Amino acid sequence: MISHNKNYSLNAPLDRQLNAQLELSVQSDKVSCNRKRRYTTTHDVATLAVEKYKISGRGITFKDLMFSGLAKHKSQAQNTLKRCLSKKVLFVIKDHKPQQYFASSLKAEIFGARLSKNAPVRVTELPFSQSTHQSTNDAIVMQTLEGYILPILSDIPLHIHKIQLRLELRSEYYNEIPVHVSPGNKSKEHREIVGPGALVTYLYYPSGTVMVFTECSNTPFTLHTEDDLVRLIVFLGAVRDRLVVFLHDKHERIVPDIMHWYLTQCDINKDVKMDDWFQFTGIKIQVRHALHLFRIYIKSKGKDTLCRVEESTSHKNKSAIKTIRDIFNPYERLEKQIGDLGKKIDRLTLAHNNYECSKIDLGQTDYDTTRSVNKEGGSINC
Repeated sequence: MISHNKNYSLNAPLDRQLNAQLELSVQSDKVSCNRKRRYTTTHDVATLAVEKYKISGRGITFKDLMFSGLAKHKSQAQNTLKRCLSKKVLFVIKDHKPQQYFASSLKAEIFGARLSKNAPVRVTELPFSQSTHQSTNDAIVMQTLEGYILPILSDIPLHIHKIQLRLELRSEYYNEIPVHVSPGNKSKEHREIVGPGALVTYLYYPSGTVMVFTECSNTPFTLHTEDDLVRLIVFLGAVRDRLVVFLHDKHERIVPDIMHWYLTQCDINKDVKMDDWFQFTGIKIQVRHALHLFRIYIKSKGKDTLCRVEESTSHKNKSAIKTIRDIFNPYERLEKQIGDLGKKIDRLTLAHNNYECSKIDLGQTDYDTTRSVNKEGGSINC
């Protein structure tokens, strides 16, 4: 018999807030649902490749990705490396087991380090002469210079680096410079980093002469537009400012104005971007053309391989700013010389004309005097 006294309230549905959601089998790991999936970025891989090459000189493998935590298993590490290779973040030099991958940002540097140092070839005259005794490498070098590099040099911007400056201080300041004295020439040296990667060395001598050497071969200054010229002059101002700060010259009475600094030597260059495999040609020669002696060699600059055509120039007792302006615009100096020559010619022409006019006036005066005397004597000569 069914009891009619049963409490039907027990069969009432639960409140919505009390209804717990059922946990599905595919969602058993609640933590993994809330955690974002982590992807290995190409930047992390490239950084790892750079660090390993700097330490050991080798490339990374799939084992390095697994050891560093960038990949959990072998197939993921290999796929990551292949993806970076397709994006040209990494590159390979030769087949290796396991395959080694290198950072593309160090491509030119890696190729250059793997080559043996090549001795400079003897000074060569232009144009090059073809000889049957030339090696295959020499023939490639000459063909590259004549057929590719030299024809496009006129369209490539001019650069300047290795700037050497000279200025004069009062000799009594030498003893106040807080730097150790070199045993040889008794110079005092200190260095500063100025601008984007330029190492500046200051050498102080007992006579008061200060030599300033700038090392910026990897980041030479462009001399193509007026903005480039202003940027270089600003850099020279920064070099002077570092000297002012180092000598505690608050009122700028010790360090002379930049207009009284002299440029003693500099290297002028033009860089032609080449394929990385030109590192294996080992181009390193000197070329004499007219009155100039050029150095031509392959240079690594980050991920780029450059063929640099370079000339060293020396200057004496000439303002640094004026010298740089002459290098930037040699035609301006030529035009000024032509203008000065024209002024001299004008002055000479004017002096000659005045001399001729004075001769004519003097001749006319003599003629009038003679005619007057003859008239008084009773005879006239016409």
